[in-house]
Amino acid sequence: MQLYRPATWDDVNYVIQNMREEDQAECVAGGFTPSKALSLSHEYSIVSYTLTTPDGVPAAILGVSEGSYGPKFGMIWMLGTDDIRKHKITFLRNCKPFLEKLYDELEIECLYNYTFAENTLHHAWLKWLGFKFIRQIELPPLGQPFIEFVRLRG
Repeated sequence: MQLYRPATWDDVNYVIQNMREEDQAECVAGGFTPSKALSLSHEYSIVSYTLTTPDGVPAAILGVSEGSYGPKFGMIWMLGTDDIRKHKITFLRNCKPFLEKLYDELEIECLYNYTFAENTLHHAWLKWLGFKFIRQIELPPLGQPFIEFVRLRG
């Protein structure tokens, strides 16, 4: 069963209305309202997918934007709902194959971004997927602590 589809604005609006508190805090720490952060991320991504529960309800929106290091790099992002926790096993089981799909679809070699230092569930998920944490830095505009992460293809 395929548990993802191209994201729609209806999906984006659903996730905005039901966003995990930790993801809301990450948006605010980055200087955006949750609505603005997800809307801009979706609008300016190369690809944007809705990850769904087994019954088709949006659990998260995940996408990749152009990386600043060249065409083989992509900035990955995700904002989700509490349904990620409710369907944890299904979600985890489908993440690694989906990640490989992104590498293939976009013909990229490296995914990277920054995660809010306080979003510990996000950190555990990223480590499980094989991302490496590089360093902690304070990002503008609010100077909040974020952790840079990266994963090479394969």
